[in-house]
Amino acid sequence: MRPGLGFGGGCLPKDLAGFITRADELEAREAVGMLREAAGVNARRRQRVIDLAREELGSDLRGKRITV
Repeated sequence: MRPGLGFGGGCLPKDLAGFITRADELEAREAVGMLREAAGVNARRRQRVIDLAREELGSDLRGKRITV
């Protein structure tokens, strides 16, 4: 697999957080762990794109706007 920037839009990360909360309320520990890991992977993928942009553009990004 070759994951992209992460999944998302405005709703999916919020919905995932809701699933985590509900699974925790139901004491579904395995589901909580899997959902948290999915959220973590998603966050790391987005951060990786930022890190790559910084590597390519240099460390001084003050005053610059970047669109991805």
